[in-house]
Amino acid sequence: MAIFHCQTKPLSRSGGRSAVAASAYRAGVKLKDERTGIVHDFTRRSGVESADLLLPEGAPDLDRGEIWNQAERAEARKDARTAREWVTALPAELGSEERRALALEFGRALVERYGVAVDVAIHAPGRRGDDRNHHAHLLTTTRKVGPEGLSEKADIELSDKARIARGLTPARKEIEAVRALWAGLANEHLERAGRVERVDHRSLAAQGIEREPTKHLGPAATAIERATQAPSRLREDRQAAAAFGQTRAEELDTEVKAIRAELADLLKHRADLERQQVGRETRQQEIREQVAAIRAGLDQAKTPEAPATAAPAVDAPAQPKEKETAGQRFEREALELIASGPPGTAERLYEKAIGQLEAQRHAKAQATLEALRIEREALTQARQAHQATKPWTPIGRGKWEAAGVALEQSGRDLSKRETAAAKAIEPKTIQAAAEAAAVKAIPRVVELATSERQARLEREAAEAAAKEAAAKEAIQNALLARDFDSIAGSRERKMTGYRDNSDDWKATPPRLREIVDDYLTLPKDRRETTLKSMVADPNARDEIRGLIKERKQTLSKQRSR
Repeated sequence: MAIFHCQTKPLSRSGGRSAVAASAYRAGVKLKDERTGIVHDFTRRSGVESADLLLPEGAPDLDRGEIWNQAERAEARKDARTAREWVTALPAELGSEERRALALEFGRALVERYGVAVDVAIHAPGRRGDDRNHHAHLLTTTRKVGPEGLSEKADIELSDKARIARGLTPARKEIEAVRALWAGLANEHLERAGRVERVDHRSLAAQGIEREPTKHLGPAATAIERATQAPSRLREDRQAAAAFGQTRAEELDTEVKAIRAELADLLKHRADLERQQVGRETRQQEIREQVAAIRAGLDQAKTPEAPATAAPAVDAPAQPKEKETAGQRFEREALELIASGPPGTAERLYEKAIGQLEAQRHAKAQATLEALRIEREALTQARQAHQATKPWTPIGRGKWEAAGVALEQSGRDLSKRETAAAKAIEPKTIQAAAEAAAVKAIPRVVELATSERQARLEREAAEAAAKEAAAKEAIQNALLARDFDSIAGSRERKMTGYRDNSDDWKATPPRLREIVDDYLTLPKDRRETTLKSMVADPNARDEIRGLIKERKQTLSKQRSR
């Protein structure tokens, strides 16, 4: 199957690189670097199938040595970029001439896109490597080539800030566009050759393919496997690292899923509390207004009117003591219990009173419905009797018709009362009526219960918020423990990239390296407890999180070069 590979990287003096030397090696020719005076002779190297130099239209007729020496002279900085290289995998399904045509077409596309010179070298597979590894090296100048030679920097070499100022996309997206260009050209050439294979520049995730991306073993490891017919140590390391990472990922994913499920329940509970809070606040405002109106009416009723003229004092007859109502008695007894009872007593007594009032109103509504049912049966019988006694005389007929009209009117009135009774027995209607009755009968208990309920809802909301914050922190701590455990596990097994002189380990901040190495000196049965203690300690947790973040940023910068 055709394999997609198209990568780019700059060639910089900071790494001791020379554009002249790079061109001589890739083309298999002899060139002299005029800046250093070194002659680079690679005429004896094998594996170079072809080497072509492509120049923009209108550029002077320069040879390979002249163009790359100009590229070196154009840069003065010791860390300047003097060239950029694109490496592409040529489909093994194509013939030699077809592969060369594809590489040259891609080179011309780069010339037209950036106005640079492109040195295209096609290499055959190595003698000890994969015999399908046909590939091309396209070395481009970092400056545009015009009638006078090299001039300004090519657009792809500009900083993202300068590119955006010119209305261009960031360099990362530009590179992705060139990768897509290469994939399109490769597929066109495969189609012309009558091949069904195709390549795709997108990631496996974007293609909907659920598997880990493959990594190049390199020529040394590939040669060892071909010679021994057994997996190389590099492959075994990667397989072990993948298995270990998969196991740890599954364990931590299980923990994270459990924490997220708990967090989802907490968020749902919090949303329910907020909805209840909104409804309670609306109802509390209505209750406060009703209580205020009742109190205003009671105060007005208790205030005696001043007499118009002074009257002689007489012994007033003894007034009979007003009998205490059931509501007054309930409120008096309830206030005594609330004064001496635990928190929540007012709310419980209020709910009890509401339950009793709802039961009374439900019974009354049922009795009304039963009475209306009996009345409906009587009306039906009256209609049947009326229809059975139709008179023949004009006088009797008039009375009969008047009686029918009266029966119809009675039926309409009864339907209205039935509708009202059906609505009155609905739970919402009964609840509202019970609450309104409670406001009139026991206003002080209603007020105290409302205050208690408000305080309880606020406590529950605060508890839910605290649990939500704790769940989020637990997720972050689990992810941090996973990252640290992965680094420590890879370091302990001396996986590729984690040995002392490996790039991944060098990218790790010294302080994090020290912590990981100290952690690995502990007995294995103490590591899990130690890691939990490190994550639980705010200072240690913040320090490790910052160091891992710094490491990721360093690795990202290295891989984007």
